[in-house]
Amino acid sequence: MRVSVLRAVWSLAVFFFFGVVSVSAYTDDECRNLYGNDAIAKGFSSCGCREGFVFGFRTLYYDDTPVRLKRCVPAEEGCRSALGDHAYYDDETERCLCGEGFILDDRSDGLSRCVRAQNYCERHYGTESFYDADIDGCACRDSELAPTDRGGYACMTCADRFGVNSWLDPRTGACACKAGYALNLSETRCMPKPIQPVPAETEVSLVLYERVDRLIDRYLVIIGSRPRYEQIALLTQVAERADERIETTDSALKRDVYTYFRDRILQKIEMLRP
Repeated sequence: MRVSVLRAVWSLAVFFFFGVVSVSAYTDDECRNLYGNDAIAKGFSSCGCREGFVFGFRTLYYDDTPVRLKRCVPAEEGCRSALGDHAYYDDETERCLCGEGFILDDRSDGLSRCVRAQNYCERHYGTESFYDADIDGCACRDSELAPTDRGGYACMTCADRFGVNSWLDPRTGACACKAGYALNLSETRCMPKPIQPVPAETEVSLVLYERVDRLIDRYLVIIGSRPRYEQIALLTQVAERADERIETTDSALKRDVYTYFRDRILQKIEMLRP
């Protein structure tokens, strides 16, 4: 009796198992109804595309209403529909890749696209960034990658980071102070090394230079929304006034500060010129 019951339970389990499989598994016809004529049933409860085809998007019209639907399309078309006109299908890797000079941009809306590599690098890392084909990625040109005030990173020149008395050391690829200069206390500017340092005077001069930096930065923000030619004109006037102060002051410390102020202004003018 017990054996008969076990057999009955086993038969019932087999019936339900194969019944569920037969109901859940897609057929070729069902896949074609879902994804077009080039779709096929692939394994348990899934559809795929036949060789030479990939999932992509096509716009179909229903009662004159355009609807973008997922379809099995030729591999090349599928790549372009998913990643843009500059994508192609690579037979060797069986993946969609971006063409030469383009790079994949993972957009915030979740739709990745192949975009011009140089534009991508400049948008993400600033104008000192460029696309390096050897590494297939972005790199810094005569600058180094540094954190920004807004979060994230950007390629920044040494002059922008530490002032005109810094340079990019080709041996290390990092910024350093020129001979005769050292970083200030906050490590934001390369300042002249005092020949006979007096602690109190040194502290005063460092504070002075930091105040000059803040003053210049605020002024650049104020005029930053104006056209480039107006900014150049305004900064040129400021530099000329600084030259007048340099010529008329009797204080060596003030002369050094005015010279530093003028050099930073002149550097900004050069950056603004086309």
